[in-house]
Amino acid sequence: MPHFFVQLLIVAIAAAVRLFTYNSRSFRLGSAGDDYYYRNRGVFGWIIEFIQKRNRRITALKKAQNYLQPYEKIFGNLTLSNKFCTLTFYNKDKRFMCLSNVYDNQGRKMMLYASDFAPMTPDEYFDMLCDSFNYGTNYAVVYNFLRSISIINESVYSVNPEAPASVDILPDESKQTAVNIKEKNDKREVIDLTSQTKSAAQTEKLTDVNNCSEAELTALPGINVVFAKKVINFRENERPFKSVEDFITVMNIKPHFAKQIRKIICVNKVNMKKVKRAKSERIIDI
Repeated sequence: MPHFFVQLLIVAIAAAVRLFTYNSRSFRLGSAGDDYYYRNRGVFGWIIEFIQKRNRRITALKKAQNYLQPYEKIFGNLTLSNKFCTLTFYNKDKRFMCLSNVYDNQGRKMMLYASDFAPMTPDEYFDMLCDSFNYGTNYAVVYNFLRSISIINESVYSVNPEAPASVDILPDESKQTAVNIKEKNDKREVIDLTSQTKSAAQTEKLTDVNNCSEAELTALPGINVVFAKKVINFRENERPFKSVEDFITVMNIKPHFAKQIRKIICVNKVNMKKVKRAKSERIIDI
């Protein structure tokens, strides 16, 4: 009988140790690719994680104390503000709101809401913003930081009444059509230059995924250095992309990033004869 109680005590101790120190492996996408980390579970692991989270928040708020508005709780709604912008973190909804405090070149003050963060939590991203927030932080800096890690809804909340009306570079075709008239064999040929100029202006702003560099690819939302190398490797060793939709499908772009990318990329044709000739002429030095 005593041996039974000893065995029962050993089992109880082992169960308690398992409960308080249980570890599980989770996966996270980092800037350098896919890696994994161990996350503590159980009561003991949860306490350690909460203490680490609290210490990290306190450290971040101390760095941003010159721009931090009065607050009651470190895990409540927090606001950072300077001359150029105001950034608020809503803890309950786990989303950010950023307001521009100055008018841009087009006489507008912009506002954005950011939600659905990945791969880290909104609290971790807010601590990162606290760490880098300074006097020169403006709306554009915050927008560029959030656009690759979250879904952004942007709108105009104020317009400067004193700003002059914007002038379109390309006027309305119904009002004015740019034409070039040339004579040939006593006949006149009218060429509409407006559509050509407009298409050229639009193409210059787009990123050609078949010919752009690695740096231009990483500037696109949702694409890091590792993903950019995969794109370059595919188009050089497999085949060039046929269309924008083909690029999104082949590279398996996530839907919320695909919606943003469609507007800012294009696909130009690649001369495959030149590519094959260049590959055949490569000299490998062993």
